Amino acid sequence: MARKYSGPVQTLPGGCFSLSLEVQDRASLVALIVQLREILLTTSTADNMRRL
Repeated sequence: MARKYSGPVQTLPGGCFSLSLEVQDRASLVALIVQLREILLTTSTADNMRRL
C-alpha cells in the first residue's frame, strides 16, 4: 500500500505536478537551476557525468 506524504508537491489531473514554494525558496531553487545549467553548458560531458 502506497503512503501519501504531504508536502509542496501536488498531483494534478493528466499526470502533471504542481510545486508550491515560498518566495525565498523559489528564488533559491531558480538560482540552483541556473547554476546547474551554466555548469552543464560550459563543461565537457565527461565532467558532467562525474559531477552527477
